[in-house]
Amino acid sequence: MIFGEEGVGLTKKTLETADYAVEIPQFGSVRSLNVGTSSGIVILQLYFFFNSIFFFLATCLAVAGMSCISPIAFAEDNAFGLK
Repeated sequence: MIFGEEGVGLTKKTLETADYAVEIPQFGSVRSLNVGTSSGIVILQLYFFFNSIFFFLATCLAVAGMSCISPIAFAEDNAFGLK
């Protein structure tokens, strides 16, 4: 993940190199967020996304009568959530 400067954002070359670009919608008179706030919003959204995938898979496995793992135990085993 790459985050741009407050107010300025990323250079055109950096944006062209990236696979994806995300802009956080903002309302009111403030038109920029600092990097700490922006990264916190993105990381929290990623957490919710991946946690919902684990919940969905665990539910599917439980319905199918298979044993499943909890997302928390999985994350503790592997800090990056990958196996």
